Amino acid sequence: MHLLIDGTLARELTVEELVTFLQIMPKVINMTPITAPMVSKSEGGFVGIILIAESHISVHTTGLNGWVDIFSCKPFDTMLALEKTQELLQLIPTRFKLLERELPSGHAD
Repeated sequence: MHLLIDGTLARELTVEELVTFLQIMPKVINMTPITAPMVSKSEGGFVGIILIAESHISVHTTGLNGWVDIFSCKPFDTMLALEKTQELLQLIPTRFKLLERELPSGHAD
């Protein structure tokens, strides 16, 4: 499953807020973090990622624009993930999309 969220932030975020989001989200979607959150300043904003055993969660910001990707090979509650993202990042989604990615039949899980 790959949840893509594009939106507008209520205000510019701090490094600490992004780190907190990346620490909390794996627990929210019942996934296993395998790295500490990594956040760096980028052009006009920040980029952050945490690797989870099931894939990754990433955030990109530029000013008041925000993009979040939550990608996992394991199913998760996408509405809960969307709601928690809105709450923790104060992100007003302008659009979101769920891509379900499946292996062709005959492949082992």
